[in-house]
Amino acid sequence: TMGVIFRMALRNLREHKRKTTIIGLFIAFGVCIIELGNGFIEATTRGMERDFRANYTGDVMISAPIPEGCQMDLFGISSLQTITEVPSIPAMMDREKVEKILSETKGIKKQTKVISSKALLMNNDYADFQIEDQNMMNAPVFFLFAGENETYFDMFPGQKITEGRRPTPGTNEILVDERLKTKYKDFFKEDLELNKTYLVAGASAGNILREGVISGFFRQENEDTCMFTIVYADPSFTRSFAELT
Repeated sequence: TMGVIFRMALRNLREHKRKTTIIGLFIAFGVCIIELGNGFIEATTRGMERDFRANYTGDVMISAPIPEGCQMDLFGISSLQTITEVPSIPAMMDREKVEKILSETKGIKKQTKVISSKALLMNNDYADFQIEDQNMMNAPVFFLFAGENETYFDMFPGQKITEGRRPTPGTNEILVDERLKTKYKDFFKEDLELNKTYLVAGASAGNILREGVISGFFRQENEDTCMFTIVYADPSFTRSFAELT
């Protein structure tokens, strides 16, 4: 019976106290490692969530429906069928209906709109640049963020501007992440300069190429952020990269 088996197990434990102690210590040590690992993962996840809510997404993000068989986030769509390019997030066709629902919803403190895409910063001598001589994994690729001029920086004001200023609304000015500045220098062997014009190449198959003027440089609010490098721009500049023209 179970009672007999349990008494035999206890007797064996008492007769082999040293082995019992060693095994018990191993079990306790293993449990501690698992708990510490779970705690670390949970703390990291919560930290990422706080960072993104405070600086990039707010508490709720609303987008167009996700295409079937795909995954979608702030920066584009990914699927097994799209490896060589980053498909754009589809436009929200019923925006007026969404805005009406939001206007009737209590408890919303702030709201804003954002257009996002992925792009590459190029120097002006790109025609003579031998791309095969470089490691494309180190290319100055970035995520392009264009927030609604009247509300975006009021909702997400955390950019620590180190030089220059934010983009002027209605222009092709861009505010560049300091980390992208470093990547650009490592890749093209030259410095990014304030108030100078550079080429911005889209990541989609449309071969979109636009000129952008650097209005400033900034550091992320959270120095330990896991967010990729970002460039802030005006919606009018970003629409073509997100295929929203």
